[in-house]
Amino acid sequence: MAKLLIVEDESLVRDLIKKFVAQAIPDMEIIGEADNGEDGLRMIQELNPDIVITDMKMPLLDGIELLRILDSNQPNMKVIVLSGYDDYKYMHQALRSGAVEYLLKPVDPGQLTQALQLCLKELQHYRHQLSEVLVTLPPGILAILNDYKKNAAAHLNELAIKSVEDVLTACISHLDSQFDCGSAQWLRIYHEFLITLEQFTAMEGLELNGVLKEKDLLGHMPSKLNASDVLEAIKRIYREAMDFILVIRRDRKKVDLQQIFDYVQQHYADDISLGSLAQRFYVSREYLSKSYKLQFRENIMEQIIRLRMQSAKSWVMKDDIQIKHIAKRVGYEDASYFDKVFKKYYGVSPSEMRK
Repeated sequence: MAKLLIVEDESLVRDLIKKFVAQAIPDMEIIGEADNGEDGLRMIQELNPDIVITDMKMPLLDGIELLRILDSNQPNMKVIVLSGYDDYKYMHQALRSGAVEYLLKPVDPGQLTQALQLCLKELQHYRHQLSEVLVTLPPGILAILNDYKKNAAAHLNELAIKSVEDVLTACISHLDSQFDCGSAQWLRIYHEFLITLEQFTAMEGLELNGVLKEKDLLGHMPSKLNASDVLEAIKRIYREAMDFILVIRRDRKKVDLQQIFDYVQQHYADDISLGSLAQRFYVSREYLSKSYKLQFRENIMEQIIRLRMQSAKSWVMKDDIQIKHIAKRVGYEDASYFDKVFKKYYGVSPSEMRK
């Protein structure tokens, strides 16, 4: 049974989704719902749903940032995006993050059902691939494979791309000449090399899925694998990861986190995010997120919201400024969205605080 989590700040929309799902796919389990992105992310991490339906505009953590986080940390989770805006920015981020579908509000029951059915189909394919990965390799293959994996790991740390590719080529050729491997065994061999790469990226303080452009490393593999398929795929993935980490190592030598902190202090009311800051200061989003939280004890979005709310409070206490103007001054074009964020942060709405 597939598990579904709903992240949507409008209770009416959440109720409609639950009604549609109960009617169209009664065996799907709705394991939770959240009315803001921050709670949604926490529930995703705790409950590990198979499918997430999320709005794009939400308090505390919006859909764009939630998609970016899921893209890096939960690449096999299926996501359906809802939005009240036919906005290219939102649609572009949804597509970049691998969302299964982008649906406009009001939600159409037929479109939602089709999107959920597509999620179920993709999940079934992924689980089939995963079951083949679990096949046991004969001791002879394992012994040879482990020797080559150790050699590959040694060259990885030096980011010696040519040497790593030579090891991979020699390993696959050796196994192909000595053993009659089937598709399931080749998939397991492919997965074993992914584990080696994952261990290496972890030592760099990164997650493999945050390093690679292709997130679904199993779901996109052919149903019938051979030695050539595995060698081509694993060389491409290793090369991409090493290129990425080479840039990261250079970034770590030149990035000035205090400069970024000061920039946020000055520009918190602008349209900034973790991604835009990473681009401006030429550093990876993943590295910036982790190192920033480690140094300043709060992440960038927490800092932005804190600064916006502190500034908003000082403006709210001045009776001559309309709430909608305050919202724009602190970075929110949508006054109703600002109202929700403010109430979540302080426990009262701007107008209530003013009274």
